[in-house]
Amino acid sequence: MNNATSLAALIDRATKCAAANTGAAMHSSALVCLDDARELAADGDSISAARRALKAIAYSAGIFHADYRSALASYDAWYLSAKGGSR
Repeated sequence: MNNATSLAALIDRATKCAAANTGAAMHSSALVCLDDARELAADGDSISAARRALKAIAYSAGIFHADYRSALASYDAWYLSAKGGSR
């Protein structure tokens, strides 16, 4: 899987998480993060886009939720591959 596909999957996961958690206290913040992620991705800033998508999941589900933990692990692997294997 390439970086663009991974980024699209992360943004899709954040979108689904926000849709499933409309009652979350920070739902409006999650939506702002999603808009930012999509705009940053369109502008070619994939690392910032991925960070905003991850933040959207945190706002939607919380940092202790399995969706966030899974997305964080995916982000870490994606980030390392995008940066050539090093932080």
